[in-house]
Amino acid sequence: MDTSKPSQTQTSQLIQNNSNRSTSKWLDVQATKFERARFFWMPIYITAQSCLASIACGFILHNYANTIMLCICASVAMMSNAVFIALGPPKICLTIVYLSFMVNTIFILINF
Repeated sequence: MDTSKPSQTQTSQLIQNNSNRSTSKWLDVQATKFERARFFWMPIYITAQSCLASIACGFILHNYANTIMLCICASVAMMSNAVFIALGPPKICLTIVYLSFMVNTIFILINF
């Protein structure tokens, strides 16, 4: 009872696996590039994400927005700085700094 055409669940699992592989492969490439020049990229990422976080905090405070937003903004920025300073693994460093960029950009757009 073997059919040559894959079922819909098999197809969706295959697409999801390919998507996970491409994301993982992209992150692996980024982590390799980051690790080769870690002490060049660390200050750039720390400065860029700290500036973006301070702009987001300024907009949040200017609009008298929710205090939870301010706490999330500051926490993500501090978490990113802490992982860089502690010389965390490259994938974790990059994941957290990208998360910081996204969260702070969203907060800027919300409070603009």
